[in-house]
Amino acid sequence: MRGLIKRVISEPGAETPKAFALRVRLLGLTYVVLFVACCAGEVLLALKGKLLVTLAQRSNVETLTIAFLMVFYGYLAAVSAPGAFGAARIVVFAVRRRLARDLVAERRRQVEVLGQRGDGPWAALAKAVERSDGLPIRFELRDDAGVHGAIEVQGARVSQVQAFRRGSADLLAYFVRQMSDVTGEDIPIVVWGQIDDDEGEKYLAQVEFARALQRHLQAPPLWPTVSLRPEQIEELGRRLRSITPCLTDDALLPDWEYEAEHKLPVIPEPLGSYEV
Repeated sequence: MRGLIKRVISEPGAETPKAFALRVRLLGLTYVVLFVACCAGEVLLALKGKLLVTLAQRSNVETLTIAFLMVFYGYLAAVSAPGAFGAARIVVFAVRRRLARDLVAERRRQVEVLGQRGDGPWAALAKAVERSDGLPIRFELRDDAGVHGAIEVQGARVSQVQAFRRGSADLLAYFVRQMSDVTGEDIPIVVWGQIDDDEGEKYLAQVEFARALQRHLQAPPLWPTVSLRPEQIEELGRRLRSITPCLTDDALLPDWEYEAEHKLPVIPEPLGSYEV
């Protein structure tokens, strides 16, 4: 049950390429709806706030409530604005691709708009992952529009490198889910580097210590380990290639859901808070 809840709530869209593409579109739509609704709420409170206080025939509680709602709507509007702008650019890009005579050239221009590359997100896995032939595990994300970075697995660390706009945590969630499906092993993500990098580094240091001790003693794995065969590597590469065209759109949306837990105080701490 816990695994089902995690897949439905915390890592939706990681099951299939179609689900990944649908998640990108729904996430963009969510940002737009949230931004528009918050702006509408701000305007309504600014224009009708005095009337609402008058109808209630009070002043203190209603005024404070309206003030809180204006701050709340403003906060959500500020958080969702980058996502709404990214969703608008996704629509513009889609229209340009539909009208373009040379689709490949248009997609390459859109990739160039994403800007400079850099290190993307990383996560720590419950199990170490290695290849059965001892080679490094690296999947280059390439299609006819160019290179969208790469995914590297080093022990229990999985990361996106050479990524546009700080990369995509959704991509890592999809990759780990597909790796679990291909190997038949449960390989959950235990720590997201974007949320708790200190704890993640401590955990990975323990994993690397166990792996180094294993090599020194020439013993069986001291840490739970999954070995990928060449045919499994090829299947994972095929599944990643199937979602590569969606990565241009995904790079335009922020990764708020994997970065932090956002809280607004409703009652002074430690009595309580309202979580977003």
